Formats: sequence, C-alpha cells, structure tokens
Amino acid sequence: MHRLPPRIVQLIRYAVVGTGNTLLNFATFALLAPRMRGTRGLVLANTVAFAVALLHGYYWNSRWTFHRPGSLLRFLAVCTVGLSIDSTVLAFLSSHGIPSILAKVVSGTACALWNYLATSRLVFRPASAGPAVRRIPILHPSPLAAGGLYALKQRITSSLTGAPNHLTGNEQTFTEHGRREEQ
Repeated sequence: MHRLPPRIVQLIRYAVVGTGNTLLNFATFALLAPRMRGTRGLVLANTVAFAVALLHGYYWNSRWTFHRPGSLLRFLAVCTVGLSIDSTVLAFLSSHGIPSILAKVVSGTACALWNYLATSRLVFRPASAGPAVRRIPILHPSPLAAGGLYALKQRITSSLTGAPNHLTGNEQTFTEHGRREEQ
C-alpha cells in the first residue's frame, strides 16, 4: 500500500478535527439557540458554541494534527476574528429573515475557511518556517519598564556604593524608547 505524503495526512487530520469542531459547534448552538431571544440571543449562543469548539480544536490540532503546540494566543486571535466573521454573517442573515440554522451553515462556512487559512499559516506552522508575524519592538514609556527591576537595583546599588555597574562595567542610560545605551 502506498503511503500518503505527510502534508496530505496533516490536511486530512485537520479536516477530521474541523468536522468534530463543526459538529460540536452546531450541537452546542442547537441546544442553546431555542432558549435565546432575538438576534443578541443567537449571537450569545453562537459565542458559547464557538468557544467550546475553539478549545476542542486547539487541543486536537496541537496534539494530533500538527504534533506540536501552537501559540495559544495566536490561535485565540485567529479564532476571535473567525468568531467576528461567524457572528456578523449570522446576525446579518438572520435579521433578513433567513432561518437561523441555514444562516449558521453559511456563517460557519465563512468562518471555517478563514480559520483554516489563518491557523495553518500563523499558528501551527513548521519550526523551519520562521516567524509568520514580524516582531514589532515595544516602546516603553519608562526606563523601569525597559530595564526591569534588576537593572534598577544595580543602578541604585552602584550609586550608593560607588562601585561600577557590573552589568557591563559601564554606566548605562536609556533612550526615549526605553532601550539601553552604553556611554
């Protein structure tokens, strides 16, 4: 028997997990939606259903599909955008007279497409792929935030004892953006 390429196996596993997520999402939504009133109630039921499916999806994708942990924060960000897409489409369609289950099928499809594309590229990427998102330096408003308590302690200690700063042997200052500069 011919073995499938690893990418195809990964795609099949992703689809299996996604199918489980979808079934879990729909089952949770179907249990909650009849108890809700109006569009806001449907969006609340959708949010709870989405959260249950999100946790299920992260667990199985990290352990079975990709065999490595992805960034839970990135996964949450991707899925939050997906939830916004899902809820917006659901609210729009249901407010225009489309039955809620049919509206959920359409909104779920749009969400699934987004989640697949973003998750595979941003969350569970191979280690050799490098960073998917360029790191942006954080600008600190104060030297304390940039240098941390350890550097502050060293500066105080060296000024009280007259000893040189043992971090580098030189006096240190901070730029307006909180980065250390050697003098």
